[in-house]
Amino acid sequence: MTDATPSCGYCPHCGATIPTGFLLITYDAAGERSAFAECPDCESVVTPADGA
Repeated sequence: MTDATPSCGYCPHCGATIPTGFLLITYDAAGERSAFAECPDCESVVTPADGA
């Protein structure tokens, strides 16, 4: 069993992991999925990067 919190990606500004609880909105536009979340570290609204 792990204590890992599910994440929706990381902040492109400061690199912090963004937990799914900070996700503000997801939507599909032109066949592509996009999202906005609040970074818990720098408190900016960002499009989470997926870390791949």
